[in-house]
Amino acid sequence: MHHLNKQQFELRLKEFFERHDPAKEDLAHVIASKFHQHQEEVFEHLTEIYDKHVEHQPHSLRERLMAIIYP
Repeated sequence: MHHLNKQQFELRLKEFFERHDPAKEDLAHVIASKFHQHQEEVFEHLTEIYDKHVEHQPHSLRERLMAIIYP
């Protein structure tokens, strides 16, 4: 995945949440602002969260994302 600017990243996040969890769509701005430099990891993590069949190991970025997504 190529690196998106913040606006493009936020738009992709909004689209992701529209498809997978519309109630969390407003988090796109917060995530884009805080994790702009970690775009690939953000999408990997979100994919793991919304793919019920994938086991994932928490690490610091994921823990921070979880704190934003599930306050």
